[in-house]
Amino acid sequence: MKTITHSVIITLALVLQTFSYAACNSSNGTKCTAKTAPKVKEPTATDLSSGTYNQKTYYYYKPTPSDCHEKLCVVQHVKGFIKNKDGIFMTATLYGRAVEVNFDNWLVDSADTDPKAAVTASTSHEGWYYYYDRPGPPTKDKKGHAYSLNFHTDLFCKSAVPDKVSLGDKPNLGTGMKTFNWALKVKVKDDGTFEKIQ
Repeated sequence: MKTITHSVIITLALVLQTFSYAACNSSNGTKCTAKTAPKVKEPTATDLSSGTYNQKTYYYYKPTPSDCHEKLCVVQHVKGFIKNKDGIFMTATLYGRAVEVNFDNWLVDSADTDPKAAVTASTSHEGWYYYYDRPGPPTKDKKGHAYSLNFHTDLFCKSAVPDKVSLGDKPNLGTGMKTFNWALKVKVKDDGTFEKIQ
C-alpha cells in the first residue's frame, strides 16, 4: 500500500532464489537473470510499546548482467481488507485516488497509475536493488481495526508491464515470478495492543 523509501542496511544472510526470465535480454543479448532476497521484519518491542505495528517488507534483487536492471521491474499485487470495529471498510490511496480497501481479487498495488514500483539501489550491497513497503501501519488509536491483507511482490520484464493502470484493470503481465508472498494480518484490540489474526 503506502510505500516509504529510506536508506537502510540489511545483511543479506538469506536463502537466495534465482530465476531466468526468457523474455528479457541484456544489451548484448545475454538472458537476464536475477537473485532475490525478500525479507519481512516483524515489529520490534520498541515499536509495539510505542503503539505502532511497524511491519516492514524488503524485496531485494540483483540483476545479472547488471544492465538488466533497466529491463526488469517490480510489481506488487494486493488482496484483502481493512475495516474498523463497526465493519466499515477503510480507504487507501490507489491509482491516485482514495479507494475502499475491500479487494476480493488481486489488484496491482500502486499509489499512482504506474504499476511499476519504485526501487532504490542498495548502498551496502553493490548491484542490489530493493523495494520497501510498510502497509498501514496499524496504530494503537485504531482500536477495533482489522488488517487482513495479502501481497505478492514479483519481478517482470518491463516490456510486459503497461505504463498506466486504473481501478478494475487486470493487465496481462505475462509470466512473472511470484517470488515473494507475504501478508499483514493484525487486529488492534480495545486496549490498544495488537493481536495477530488469520
